[in-house]
Amino acid sequence: MVDSAFSNFIYYNTFLVSITTKSFSWVKSTCFKGFLSFLFVNIFFLRFFLTSLQDRITIQIQCITQYAQN
Repeated sequence: MVDSAFSNFIYYNTFLVSITTKSFSWVKSTCFKGFLSFLFVNIFFLRFFLTSLQDRITIQIQCITQYAQN
């Protein structure tokens, strides 16, 4: 489950970077703008990925503790 989420994360990165580099192709500093957008996208998706992972872990822990109590 985590592996698929991580592969999705990598796929989204490559997809968004290709879009941003195409949209900024008319600017001279394509590399710099692409790098900035890449950083922004990474931070956003990494935050989303980590929070979803953390939620999943807490849910699993709650399930285990509930099962142990029963």
